[in-house]
Amino acid sequence: MLSETQSRQAGRARAHRGGRWRAIASRGVLALAIAAGAVAGCTDGRAVHQSHSTAHATVAASPPHRPGGNHGVDLVVEASGDLLIHSAIFERARALGGGRHYDFTPFFAAIKPYVQSADLPLCHVETPMTPAAPTGYPVFNTPPELATAIAQTGWRACSTAGTHALDQGQAGVDDTISALDQAGVLHTGTFSSAAAQHTPLIMTVRGVRVAFLAYTELTNGIPSPHPWSVNRASAAQILSDAHRARAGGAQAVIVNLHWGEENVTQPSSSSSAKAT
Repeated sequence: MLSETQSRQAGRARAHRGGRWRAIASRGVLALAIAAGAVAGCTDGRAVHQSHSTAHATVAASPPHRPGGNHGVDLVVEASGDLLIHSAIFERARALGGGRHYDFTPFFAAIKPYVQSADLPLCHVETPMTPAAPTGYPVFNTPPELATAIAQTGWRACSTAGTHALDQGQAGVDDTISALDQAGVLHTGTFSSAAAQHTPLIMTVRGVRVAFLAYTELTNGIPSPHPWSVNRASAAQILSDAHRARAGGAQAVIVNLHWGEENVTQPSSSSSAKAT
């Protein structure tokens, strides 16, 4: 998906300033829906299309009704587009690795300073990562070395709930989680158990407890191996998970939604319904 969207929330003002989004959250709650861009194609180690957005969010660092006023903390949240690994990309990554391994790190060199300068850099892992032979469109499998590049670029956490999340079944979900865990990258959106799905990802960012939730609308017709394999985008689940995160101590909630129609510039009936 090549567009970028952010959900509207009461008490939040939004303005676009030089390619940067400003979001003001009231009472310590921030919800951003970040649709994905893309990283696709390469010739000399640089991605042809790299997309990211940066949000400035002021959130309450103290409980909403604490006497003495509401002290805000300004956070910079960076969100990448899809890390969508077509065959041309993993083939180039293998060449960059001298034919012995896959090196995806050079693809992100241009955006690495932006990622590392954010208080909370987030990415979206679109394709599963397993040790099996890599494959491109339409059923993807990405070398696990991508997780290493994600960590080295500076992303702290990633969404794994996307259109291709189930391309390699539950084994692909589990291997992707393992690759990110080994690289030291936090993640949410796909899970290895029901207990994991019901445990919100909450991070402390400059003293603020921030929850990160992720959902996908579609998996290209591939059914979930288990009810908990991937978060499906539904208002009921999102609200339930957000309330669970708040009950668990989160002062701000960021929601990543992977949804919409590709290559369409006007709202469809589906996107119009979700926007309301």
